[in-house]
Amino acid sequence: MLFAFFASFHFLVFFSCFYSFGALPVCRRSYKKLKCQRYQLQNKIIADDEVLSCPFVILPGFGNDMIDYVNPLNKGTQYGMVSILKAQGVKNVYVVPIMRPQWLLIVLGIFTADFWQSSCRPLQLFGFYCKSVDETVRLAQLETGKSAILVGHSAGGWLARAVLSDGYWMQEGKSSDANAILSSDLVLGLVTLGAPHFPPSSTGADMTRGALSFVDRRYPSAHLKNNNNNNKGRGVFYVTVGGGAVMGNSSAAEGSVERFAARSYLQVTGSSSEERGDGVVPLSSTHLPAALQITIKDCWHSIQAPDNRWYGGDPATLTCWLLPTLGLAEEALRRRRRLSIGPLTSN
Repeated sequence: MLFAFFASFHFLVFFSCFYSFGALPVCRRSYKKLKCQRYQLQNKIIADDEVLSCPFVILPGFGNDMIDYVNPLNKGTQYGMVSILKAQGVKNVYVVPIMRPQWLLIVLGIFTADFWQSSCRPLQLFGFYCKSVDETVRLAQLETGKSAILVGHSAGGWLARAVLSDGYWMQEGKSSDANAILSSDLVLGLVTLGAPHFPPSSTGADMTRGALSFVDRRYPSAHLKNNNNNNKGRGVFYVTVGGGAVMGNSSAAEGSVERFAARSYLQVTGSSSEERGDGVVPLSSTHLPAALQITIKDCWHSIQAPDNRWYGGDPATLTCWLLPTLGLAEEALRRRRRLSIGPLTSN
């Protein structure tokens, strides 16, 4: 049992390193100002008021704390993703209130056979997280009267897919019961930022102990996009965002950004390290088929990025995915309005 504990502790530390902070070596090179080729940055986004009122619910990455999206590294709230979203016109922003120590609850999984057989389901291993997502999304709808746009950072992206499930909220693909809620009743769309959407190849170790494999197998691709799975013809839109700031290089100097990235990419994919990504998750793992795929050339994984140039950092980077997201949200609201079924919005 002592061996089991230390093995699990190693799993937590290692996984946290690769999937949360993006604790990359400090890079002192200068960077050109990011240019988003498909969407032009404006001082403030001009969009329909109804769209800007949709609640954005941020799902933290593995090992992250909600404070990382409010006041990252204690640098000031002006650098937080919440403030930057609001500065672009988004009126309602929520962060799932995960505290860093809560991730230690995963250690309880060592007492189950599924943990060691890598056959865990998401709610089995990450139940505390999914429950907090559920409570936050329901609160957002209660306070705004609108369906949410989920923004899942890193592991929060694939965990959002787990919560969306097979079309019935938090049901893990099981037959719905009388109290089940359609995912599209609560959620308008899903945006994932640097999320590792696919389990590692058979040669790699699955640090999620089977939970990610379950999601990939049961809810593949943009699973709820095409008005299926009893969602009353509404569906859920999907946006996957990946960064390409770092080319992995296993031959680079020890302690370099490229060497660190190569190790991380190999851990994520199980087979490939010499590819481009955000320094923690390679591009090949971030994009779901059938989703709107956005690649941001100079984007890093998380809050320790140079010049705050990560998915939720400086406005230029954030706007590259926010603008098309708002466009899809506007289309989804129009479609739901035509179908005349709710809950849509209440003003």
